[in-house]
Amino acid sequence: MDNWTIFAIIILTDPNTVSYTTGCGRVIQNIQLSAWDNGIGSGLYTGIREIK
Repeated sequence: MDNWTIFAIIILTDPNTVSYTTGCGRVIQNIQLSAWDNGIGSGLYTGIREIK
């Protein structure tokens, strides 16, 4: 088996900011595109907990 390096990038946002979901989405998109361009697989997990 090849050597594997496993790591995670966590993006935290402030829900009090007006466009926090848009900014976060752009960051994640650019990270994934850069990873794919460099031959690195990536996956997305969202653990969104809505405040009620």
